[in-house]
Amino acid sequence: MYSLVLLCSYTGFSLDIHVHQFPPALLGREGQSVQLVCSHEHGDLRVMLWYRRRSAEVALELVGYGYVEFKDDSVEEAFRQKGFSLAGDLSGNNAKNGSLFIRSLKAAEHEATYFCAARSSAEISRSLSSNMKL
Repeated sequence: MYSLVLLCSYTGFSLDIHVHQFPPALLGREGQSVQLVCSHEHGDLRVMLWYRRRSAEVALELVGYGYVEFKDDSVEEAFRQKGFSLAGDLSGNNAKNGSLFIRSLKAAEHEATYFCAARSSAEISRSLSSNMKL
């Protein structure tokens, strides 16, 4: 008997910035490893974020993000423990790409819709400085 896990992703755009995700839908078997890919053509958007929304939930959960690069701690700890990892190239002024990897699929933990987003690194600097208290 096979258990199947359905993972969906969406391609979106905002202010003429197109972010592409592939594949648009993915059906996997329990125990299988999968990869979701995100890309865009805007060299100045060096931050890539991945979110998850479970079918019974309204809120998005931050899986992780890369700022110029993906590091070992790019994935939130709770997701890292469940087999999630991120990799890709966010450097330079060329097109950006990043992948969300999920190891050892489990329907109860991984069935969801996954979203990728991109933003400029300048926005992070501004938000960090505005949240600092002296």
